[in-house]
Amino acid sequence: MNKMQILRSYFQTKRRLKWDRNKLEIWHKKGIRKIVSYAKKHSPFYRKLYGNMTNFASFPIISKKEMMETFDLFNTAGISKEKAVQVALEGEKNKTYDSKINGITVGLSSGTSGKRGVFLASEKEAALWCGNILAKTLTCSIFKKEKVALFLRANSNLYETASSFKYFPLDGDYEEIKEFDPDILVGPPSLLRKLPKIHPKKVISVAEVLEPLDEKFLEKKFKIRIDQVYQCTEGFLGFTCEKGTLHLNEDVLHIEKEYIDRSTGRFLPIITDLFRSTQPIIRYRLDDVLIEGTCSCGSSFMAIECIEGRLTDVLSFKKKEGEQTYIFPREIGKIFSSEYLLKQDSQGVLHLYGGCEKELKAFLIRKNITLPKIKWYSQLPIRKDYEKLRRVQRNGNSIFV
Repeated sequence: MNKMQILRSYFQTKRRLKWDRNKLEIWHKKGIRKIVSYAKKHSPFYRKLYGNMTNFASFPIISKKEMMETFDLFNTAGISKEKAVQVALEGEKNKTYDSKINGITVGLSSGTSGKRGVFLASEKEAALWCGNILAKTLTCSIFKKEKVALFLRANSNLYETASSFKYFPLDGDYEEIKEFDPDILVGPPSLLRKLPKIHPKKVISVAEVLEPLDEKFLEKKFKIRIDQVYQCTEGFLGFTCEKGTLHLNEDVLHIEKEYIDRSTGRFLPIITDLFRSTQPIIRYRLDDVLIEGTCSCGSSFMAIECIEGRLTDVLSFKKKEGEQTYIFPREIGKIFSSEYLLKQDSQGVLHLYGGCEKELKAFLIRKNITLPKIKWYSQLPIRKDYEKLRRVQRNGNSIFV
């Protein structure tokens, strides 16, 4: 990894963090023209999809489904999906995490729904990612080396671009963290709950939705604010500012909003990555429900109240008048004061593990919802630490399709 490229990205990010809205929008227009032109020339998928179209706003919106189904034609490096998955799995199995094909880093997402995403990154893109995330998460200058502990389901050499990063597998010995004594601790909230008591300067939640229940628990445990990094197969999407608000990375992303509930500010982000050329992400709809927010920090980057969860996990109910109504995961998360997991099956039956059935019923009654059948279980389901926790789940297709 070229450390000069990382430093360049770090300082460029620091500079762009100070831009006003007008400068950002000019930057976006230039970046969109450049990445669209590149994708048309080098990606058979985009070349066919766009044809002679020139109006960016009318370009078709795509999703993970299209990207994975057409992976061989989608990427610009000529890498087949079969080969990419094979190489990435070998790296995970051997715990080498140096999976590359012709100099291109290959990695796999955690696969929340059982379908693992495949990501590609050139050396230049990896350096840009590294510099960008360091500029937004380090508590001091990049020249003052900080120890960062990463608890992740799968490592990647992308995470090893900074020598002060140490990867801890989710099925490992958590006591080792005491000896490492990190300045910054990064991991899923369900895992952070289980770690021994240490005293990092910063704790960053990743990979899972940070529920109010978990946030309060972790703040009490570590005695500091819990920050977030919004990261997925599609890239590094957001970070927490000094005021504790999540902001989307509009220095590297152009973001459009597809509202699903404008009255509450809930939307799906449609992202265009201005720099990712090996695996171009253009007008790509994510399945994450975000809630608009505000922030007093002065940043022109889009503020988010929270990442609510997956669109497919929005619950569906009937009101007493017979009208269909929807309950979003964040609303459920505010009901309980103890650990829980709530599943709605294809028949509408609620399966509540842990938590308090009385609190759930009272909430539904306040919402004027006809009470469905509720099955309560005293114990949470057995779950391995490397399995991503979704406290609210709905079986079946998204109700918004």
